[in-house]
Amino acid sequence: VYVKTIFDMSILPDISFTQNWIISLAAVYLYGVDLSIYTDLKNIDSIRLLGNFVEHRLEKFLTINGIDFYNDSKSTVKQSTEAALDNLNSEGRDIILILGGKSKGVDRSLWVKMLRSKFKKIKKVYSFGLESSLLGGDRLFTDLECLTKDLYNIARPGDIVLFSPGGSSFDLFRNYEHRGNVFKELVLGEYGQSRKQT
Repeated sequence: VYVKTIFDMSILPDISFTQNWIISLAAVYLYGVDLSIYTDLKNIDSIRLLGNFVEHRLEKFLTINGIDFYNDSKSTVKQSTEAALDNLNSEGRDIILILGGKSKGVDRSLWVKMLRSKFKKIKKVYSFGLESSLLGGDRLFTDLECLTKDLYNIARPGDIVLFSPGGSSFDLFRNYEHRGNVFKELVLGEYGQSRKQT
């Protein structure tokens, strides 16, 4: 079997998931573009900054009291949540995970148990919405407002709060954008912030 290396993945900035880079680079390569033009990506600060401004996709929208808040509302399937956890788990910090949404017919009843065994830095699992009791976790809520009030009392300096539902938004919201915006507004309101990143 002939294997050809077309790109050194270690030079890429941490602004997306590895799978996204592989697909993008493979597509560019198939169009005949010389990938050596991308060898200096890791040193481009403006590209690195993009990671914090891709709305609803692992979007770091607030850091306060040493707590980082991520909005990953575009996570509408289990695999997206697991990819987000993979990305943040490498930081070695405790993660408070927020799950929710509709399952799209996928059994998520044992999912929390599997996530805990795979990602040891999960400190708490919150579940919200119409399927919260099916998801399980440490704390179950019917809506995000009550959840964020409780979160304020649980999150501690050094924690990462990851809102990555792993289900569709249509149980309580118009779409994933609406869901993500509501979460951000509730968190920012709870912490007495304006809509700006701190």
